[in-house]
Amino acid sequence: MGPECSDPQQLREIAEQFQSLGHNCEFGLFQRRSQCEALGLLRFSSISMRKLLLGIRTGFSGIDDAALLQLPIRAGEYWGKHAVYGLYYHTFKKEGVIDLNRLLRTELGRLSYLARMLMEQIERSEKIFVVQRSDPPLLLREVLPLLQEMRRHNSSVPLLWVTEADEADLALVGRVETLGDRFYHGYIDRLAPVENAHDLSFECWASICSAVVAEESRIKSRDHNRPVK
Repeated sequence: MGPECSDPQQLREIAEQFQSLGHNCEFGLFQRRSQCEALGLLRFSSISMRKLLLGIRTGFSGIDDAALLQLPIRAGEYWGKHAVYGLYYHTFKKEGVIDLNRLLRTELGRLSYLARMLMEQIERSEKIFVVQRSDPPLLLREVLPLLQEMRRHNSSVPLLWVTEADEADLALVGRVETLGDRFYHGYIDRLAPVENAHDLSFECWASICSAVVAEESRIKSRDHNRPVK
């Protein structure tokens, strides 16, 4: 699989069908460049795989506990830092512009809402979820427990795992392999540097996402047309 999409409206509609499972802001910034501003708990956040599994297992219970959230300042911006789930994320709120106590209340409410939304999207299979890690690379043996945990909530939730293609896989750059039922492996030429998520491989992300959406459409059409016994 590996179709390309050059139409801006179509690309936005494709990007809206995905939800990031963290690592950094790379996929969220791909969505932004696609004119998609979908809400997401992990869209502009970093989280470890271990903490991500914990969050999905518990439904991110306690994410709105004020005692667990810190708001440190970095380069003039308040960042959110959660003690249990290890979230470290942009608030996009500047120091001196908003009262800190007010921001804390706002963030607790926002985290609670976005966590519920994420779990509902998993339970209802409403999005195609994306997972990638660049340093160190994310291995299949690390992804499979995530897929298993997500499918404990919904047995057919789709997951896209993206890795950098090595020398043996260069012919697969921008393409997607199906590893199992609605479980996809996308090959990208490069993931963005840890220090600069804006430096992303936009065209390659677009090709990968277009391929997965095309396959998901084929599956839904097949299931819709399957005769009822």
